[in-house]
Amino acid sequence: MERYSTIRTMDFTFTNGSEQEKWSDRKRPTDGLPKKGRNINGASWEYCVELANTVKADLWINIPYLADKEYIRNLAILIKNQLSPDLNVYFEYSNE
Repeated sequence: MERYSTIRTMDFTFTNGSEQEKWSDRKRPTDGLPKKGRNINGASWEYCVELANTVKADLWINIPYLADKEYIRNLAILIKNQLSPDLNVYFEYSNE
């Protein structure tokens, strides 16, 4: 992954078709990694941040279409607190 400067989370978190609306709906690290076709909630945001920190790549977050304001606020706080300060984060509404 060294050749990539940015990691887009859309497929890793299964943003397309996501039914996540509330922060409590999100995937948690204790839920494990996603398996294609069996886990509609994708990877946790914590795994996304950990991956970006590990490979030293900026993070491109795709926010689920149904996410409410609290979800978005909590996601921003999580990323602010956990993403390495020398990395950038980009936010995209769903897949638009």
